Amino acid sequence: MIDEGEASGSEVTLDGKVESGRHSHPNGSMFTFYTLRLPAPRCVRGSSEVQSVGEVQLAPMSDAIRLDRLVGKRVRIKGSAFGWMTAWHVRPVLVSFDAIESPV
Repeated sequence: MIDEGEASGSEVTLDGKVESGRHSHPNGSMFTFYTLRLPAPRCVRGSSEVQSVGEVQLAPMSDAIRLDRLVGKRVRIKGSAFGWMTAWHVRPVLVSFDAIESPV
């Protein structure tokens, strides 16, 4: 269960495979985003838009976390889940985190 109903986000621990994608921002620029592909869909509580997700967008809290080096690898993250709010958010659920465990 992922709870995105609280403004500060709920604490979650998730395992999955890191993937990347490209998306266009409304300002015309393109950017790379990273997701964690979950082994199975997880229920989402607190969202009126989605009931379950198969991936979450990764939002590292430190520039030192190099997600590009982890694409295709299985990892574990512990962080706070929250719902998309800006044009930089391209998945309904994001997880902010300070550290990542690799490999799992």
